[in-house]
Amino acid sequence: MMLFASDGMTNQQLDFFVLTILRSKIDSQAPRPNRPVHSVSKGFTGVGVNALGSETLKSPVAFFAKEGQLGRERSGSLSNMADQSVLEKLKDGVRRFQTDVHSVNADDYYRAATTPQQPHTLIVACADSRVDVETITSSGPGEVFVTRNIGNMVPAYGEMLGGVSAVIEYAVSALGVRHVVICGHSDCGAMKALLDPASTASMPTVRSWLRNGQAALTVACSMGDDDDRHSERMHRLTEENVLMQLAHLKTHPSVAGAIARGELTVSGWVYEIGTGDVRIAEDGNRPFEPVVEVSTELGSAIESNA
Repeated sequence: MMLFASDGMTNQQLDFFVLTILRSKIDSQAPRPNRPVHSVSKGFTGVGVNALGSETLKSPVAFFAKEGQLGRERSGSLSNMADQSVLEKLKDGVRRFQTDVHSVNADDYYRAATTPQQPHTLIVACADSRVDVETITSSGPGEVFVTRNIGNMVPAYGEMLGGVSAVIEYAVSALGVRHVVICGHSDCGAMKALLDPASTASMPTVRSWLRNGQAALTVACSMGDDDDRHSERMHRLTEENVLMQLAHLKTHPSVAGAIARGELTVSGWVYEIGTGDVRIAEDGNRPFEPVVEVSTELGSAIESNA
């Protein structure tokens, strides 16, 4: 593609000139069909470009409109390329799983495939991509039954009957799990949203879902001071949300009945992403106690950066 910049170009025209050069470098990396060259009249003399279609572009307005269409199409193509890159990354992960994980643990997977699942624990965790409860608990196939959602929420029974409630009922009544964990974590986006309601103004479904954490927010705010740091408010709210979701959990008939019969226990966890620390409130009772004492220096460094 040949471009000739004339004297007296406006800033807008010069910007477009530069952008078109950049586009030509991208286009040169892939074969493109030959297209007629058109000139743009009056106000942009001396610039010839490849345009879409065969019609003559007789004004700068038409030219910029057509280039806008071209830009959108190219942007879509780049987006598709990015999507393909993500898919290929996932495929590579599948291949590594098959060769490095599944083949090494073939007996475990065969046993899991040929016997009914008998998980000992239901874990209600956050959907955050940084939280991998199977890895955190060193669990293999068939050991834990997992459901994930924004903020590791459990609606009180009857308020939002749906996926979470169904998972709880199935895990307790059909699978006979012996323990239920509510697992929160540091730097949780749902907790940030509860502290900053305006951040979900354009996400009505998310805002509705987060109503399940409003009681925890009220409790956490009543326990703090106005001059608390954001990291302190986040820490307190994360713990109080886990405890409140445990309270909601106990309103579910299957859970209440199993606890009354001595067949089920519960606990609340907070996972610190930066340190790997897990703090547990057994049976939902304060305080949260660490499973393993982590390095004080590392913990302080994480806290100071929060």
